[in-house]
Amino acid sequence: MGGFIAIVILLRALMCVAVGKQYELDILEVEWNTTTPDLIDASLKPVQPSRGVYGVSGFIEFKEDIDMDNTLAQVKVYYSSTGMNYQLSPFRVPEQTFATGMNTPYKQYLMDGLAECCENAPFADTFVSPLTKRVMTCENCLFPSENFPPTLRLGYYRLTILLYNDLDFILSILLKLDLA
Repeated sequence: MGGFIAIVILLRALMCVAVGKQYELDILEVEWNTTTPDLIDASLKPVQPSRGVYGVSGFIEFKEDIDMDNTLAQVKVYYSSTGMNYQLSPFRVPEQTFATGMNTPYKQYLMDGLAECCENAPFADTFVSPLTKRVMTCENCLFPSENFPPTLRLGYYRLTILLYNDLDFILSILLKLDLA
């Protein structure tokens, strides 16, 4: 869930109110890995329920209650005009504790949206560890492209979401951004 949440946080952060350009966003691939398979499992895939609207479906399973006090999270965004030779971009979510991420960007960008498309996503006024055992199932969590900032460069973006320390999980999303 943390990786999926980080994806949605970043995509929502990129969707500031904009005037002018309309983008087409293709989610080309979703990959993940963990060194703590006894704690987390996932299956996420890109979906396109309608033209110009893209999202993710799948599940993230937390196999037991997880103390998240020592888990850190960050998101790095890489850009390439051609799909090769990615460069680190200025868009990012800096390293922070999982609880800070849940109590700030998650609440600001994700909580309401996930309530509409996910079963068992955490919804609370304030996140307090542990993250309880659950299977979070998401169906067509959407990312409309009409509100992207007009300053984004067209091309390819690779989002890398990292959770580490007590829970180790990496999620990588490859996106292509073009004019609609």
